[in-house]
Amino acid sequence: MDNNHYVEALYNENRNAIPSWQGYEYQGKAALTKYLEKLNAVFESETKEESALEECRKIKLKIEWLEDFVICRSGNISEIYQVKKTLTNQSKEEVLANFILQYKLMGRRNVQWFLVYDEQKQVQATLSESEFDNAYGTAIEQGVKQELEKLMTDRTVEFWKDNLKPNNASSQCKKTRMYLKTLFDLESKGDRKIGYETREEIDEICCKYLTVILDKCKKDKDDYLDFKEKLNIIQMPASCLEKDCKNYIQKIPLSVRCNGTLSKEDIFQKMWCKVYEKLEKVKSKKENYEFIFEDVEEVCKDADNVIYKWHNSLSMIKKRLLNGFVKPHCKKCINGPDGENCSGSGCVYSEIKDLKMDTLIDAMNLEYPSFRANTAMESVQNKISDRKLDLMMDMIEFFGTDCVTKDNEAIALKNALYFVSSILKGRTIHEKILSNYWEHTKIYRDFEYVLTEDVEYELDEENISILKKNYESDQDEISFLDTRKTKFLDYRRVKI
Repeated sequence: MDNNHYVEALYNENRNAIPSWQGYEYQGKAALTKYLEKLNAVFESETKEESALEECRKIKLKIEWLEDFVICRSGNISEIYQVKKTLTNQSKEEVLANFILQYKLMGRRNVQWFLVYDEQKQVQATLSESEFDNAYGTAIEQGVKQELEKLMTDRTVEFWKDNLKPNNASSQCKKTRMYLKTLFDLESKGDRKIGYETREEIDEICCKYLTVILDKCKKDKDDYLDFKEKLNIIQMPASCLEKDCKNYIQKIPLSVRCNGTLSKEDIFQKMWCKVYEKLEKVKSKKENYEFIFEDVEEVCKDADNVIYKWHNSLSMIKKRLLNGFVKPHCKKCINGPDGENCSGSGCVYSEIKDLKMDTLIDAMNLEYPSFRANTAMESVQNKISDRKLDLMMDMIEFFGTDCVTKDNEAIALKNALYFVSSILKGRTIHEKILSNYWEHTKIYRDFEYVLTEDVEYELDEENISILKKNYESDQDEISFLDTRKTKFLDYRRVKI
């Protein structure tokens, strides 16, 4: 017998029908807010990121399971939530009855119950002893206990089938028939189905299940005080939920948030769409679902969104290049505004509009790997910085009509020996160039010189040991013959 089944069977898929879109949206956003709050608490308490991520993977949000939503830790129920857009005294009484029944069936577990609301109509956000007694009486004494005792007393097959029939309007077990049906379904395994076709089967059910349930539901003298400590009635204003979610998202480690490539607004919208999509399935098909940390990681590292952001940034860079030059680069540019008369002439200015910016920017940054979604922020911060773009434009201005484009993927000089890069001087620039050498072999194959700012360097045989570390090939060894003695030169020293 699985003790969790006694509680899980309580969920009635028809009981929690949400009457309005506002209530439906509120439930989903409240659930997402509370889940992100739990993750945030882990990130604040764990000093090591790896430990924090591991702990977050133990936290699970389950919507439309047992109640409106449940927070689980390491597979165990931790917090149970019922959500009300508008809390009234009547709805409070109904929720308390459900909570107290759950509380009794679960025993003295370390679980907290939450009644969450947006607004209320003269309702006290506390629990009095009389309220507890009334709710206990409604849920158990006039509900579960009364109906189960009738089943225990009359064990005829006819009585059981008649009163446990779902659509029987005259049933004497209206409060427990769906619960028992769900419990029997959960307990049924393989070919062994729990039924009540014979007196023997009914006796077994009474002994194995009904007696246990009645025993669990007995009222203890300290039930009120114990349950009061575990009950939380809290207001979560609907107007604050999005803001709270975004604040919690902001505190998720950068390593999870793709190093900040996506804004907290991007992540929230994507995350909410994912929750809403699943809520729609719950609404239409009566399914419950889980939202886990892997879902958070998937949203934060959404490759499609990151790539879109990158390409959008590149389009802005192209626009900046088109508008940023001080002077035209050839006589045709002068005669035709925007280079319209230069088309096909080889003038780099006229061809900027056709440049393949993703390939070009990767090629011009030989000290960095090619763009990838999981390292997108590195590309944003380093490859298209203002200083890098200024250098690119300075080089084009410096060489003027000697600049050409090659297959719209690279900027070079007309003699085809020199490649225009945006490499800047730095303390570890040599190591960076070598560690990313194999990602840019096309450039090293096609050009003898790479133009830089203040970087004077030449690949030599001493570099082989470093290159080997990053060599990806079926061959066991490489030699210096496999590489080209490319020279890196400050562009201002080159004369064509």
